[in-house]
Amino acid sequence: MFKTRIWITFPLLGILACLPPKVNTPNAMPGMKNVRMQTLMAKRISLNAGPVDVTNTFNLRDDIYFYSSFWWSRSSEPTVQHLEARWYNHGALILTDPFTAEFPRSPWNVWNHIPAKFLGAGKCRVDICSQGTVLDSHAFEITAP
Repeated sequence: MFKTRIWITFPLLGILACLPPKVNTPNAMPGMKNVRMQTLMAKRISLNAGPVDVTNTFNLRDDIYFYSSFWWSRSSEPTVQHLEARWYNHGALILTDPFTAEFPRSPWNVWNHIPAKFLGAGKCRVDICSQGTVLDSHAFEITAP
C-alpha cells in the first residue's frame, strides 16, 4: 500500500515538515471530522513561536515536550477533547497523563511535557490518544549526561 505525503511549511518554525495523513477513526475525536495531525518533540515551548530546540534526542536533565498540531474540517464546531499522553521507555508504559484540550478552530496546537529523568535513559515514545485510540505516536531517545 502506498502512503501519500503532504508537504506543509511552518513559517514560525522555519522548517519544512513531511505530514503523513492521519485520519482518526470516526469516534476518536467527537465533533471533529477529517482530523490530521503532526507531532514534534522539543526541549522547550514558546507561546509565540511554538516548539524550540526541536529534537528526538534528549538527556536526563532535559524537559521533553510533545507539540501536536491538529487540522480538521472547517465545518466542525469548536470542541473540547479529553486526550491522554502515554509515555513509554523500552516499550514499558511509565506514565499515562490525561488532559483536556479546547479546539476552537483549525489548525490548533496542544502540548504536554515530562522531565526526562522521570522516564530514564533509553529508547522512548509518547502516544497521543483520544477515547482509547492512538492518534499519533512519536519515538525519541534519552541519553545519560
